[in-house]
Amino acid sequence: MRSLMQFVCVTFLALLCAGCGSDEKDFKTSVANAERGDADAQFYLGECYEFGHGVKKDPAKAAHWYRKAAEQGNADAQCAIGECYEYGFGIGKDPAEAGKWYRAAMETYRKAAEQGDPEAQNGFGMCHEFGIGVAEAPAEAAKWYRAAAEQGYSVAQNNLGECYACGYGVEKNPGEAFQWFRRAAAEDDPLAQYHLGECYENGVGVEKNPAEAAKWYRKMIVFLREEAETGDVVAQYFLGEAYALGRGVEKNPEEAEKWHRKAKEQGCFDVQQMLQKIGR
Repeated sequence: MRSLMQFVCVTFLALLCAGCGSDEKDFKTSVANAERGDADAQFYLGECYEFGHGVKKDPAKAAHWYRKAAEQGNADAQCAIGECYEYGFGIGKDPAEAGKWYRAAMETYRKAAEQGDPEAQNGFGMCHEFGIGVAEAPAEAAKWYRAAAEQGYSVAQNNLGECYACGYGVEKNPGEAFQWFRRAAAEDDPLAQYHLGECYENGVGVEKNPAEAAKWYRKMIVFLREEAETGDVVAQYFLGEAYALGRGVEKNPEEAEKWHRKAKEQGCFDVQQMLQKIGR
């Protein structure tokens, strides 16, 4: 199994790239579409209410819209409502309901994955990696990540790179990890850009190159800052971490404290709590 921090990063990318924006006009349009029964818009609203994108955070409304979308077969929403039931986010804890929705998500991903949908293939891989509705199966996770990665899906390319980096479901191969991170980073995948920076910084699958490492860290920072300034709690937390560690920016304890404080004001106290809240 991948490490806790790698899981945090997978979670982080999935949330920030999920499509939630902070534009008020977009939010109002999504409300109208959701009320007309659009499952994608319903899932969008769930995320907006969960993370405070363009609207005040409201766990109960988040769970409400997740459930609406889940009942229409949206796999991401099925995962989300499963997490709401598992952790009691906006709704009472109910392990049986959580398990039901996780299994539904897994089955929805499976059907689409077998039809060749790369996003579903990546989702089905994550089900096998994190035990969502199915027993954890490293080799199956890597297999489905590869199927999506070979179709050019950058999130899966990054996931496959992480598998090779830590030997999860495949034989550990730093060179392969580097190649997959590079392909995903070229598609502007922010997490892959971060991992590529790590490769250049530490000489993983490539010769050490501090200048290249700094370049890719800076690309990640651009993304983090844009999201943090819209009020994204996850981006705020990790931007604070970047300032604390000096990755992509000069170390700046004051800036680190500022962004961590903003995240804390939204209810994010540490990585463990963030994982418990956002799960995926």
